Amino acid sequence: MGKWLDRIDRWVQSAWFWGGLFGVSAAGSLLMLGKATALFQAWAPFSYGLAFWLGLLIALWCIPPLKRLIPKRKSPVDDLANRALATTAIIRAHSVRLPTTIDDAVRSTYSTSLAFRAAGFAFPTFPPDVLPLAILPVAEHYFGAIGMLLRDGHVNEARDLARSLTERQTRLNEGAIGR
Repeated sequence: MGKWLDRIDRWVQSAWFWGGLFGVSAAGSLLMLGKATALFQAWAPFSYGLAFWLGLLIALWCIPPLKRLIPKRKSPVDDLANRALATTAIIRAHSVRLPTTIDDAVRSTYSTSLAFRAAGFAFPTFPPDVLPLAILPVAEHYFGAIGMLLRDGHVNEARDLARSLTERQTRLNEGAIGR
């Protein structure tokens, strides 16, 4: 019995170091451990209770640092949202004359629109004679609205909004061609 108590005592002494290292308050845990150890010494049937408290204490010290090591999973929707919001930022930077070229904005718009179409989102098509400068405000509005919805996890609402924006832009394009 003395060998186990010596091991517990060594573990308690090392717990001060680990508790401070990971930012876990060790004082309350060590107080509980001390009471559990005293109870164990006084009455042997409480060894199961001691095992429970030791397991709980170890879990409280080990889980927080391990959670920091586990990478968070990204979904394709997150990537699509980030891409849409980045394209919106590039278009806005071009519109306020920051050091970006129209080529950057058009390339980003085209690339992101292909990614949206591949993901099953509707994206407006434009006649070949439309200048890229006319496409950028539409793309900025589209990617800004859809990107925010996707970032917040509202995929169905984003699809519905994409469909309605595409239909609206198609009607506007047909009206402009008919004039």
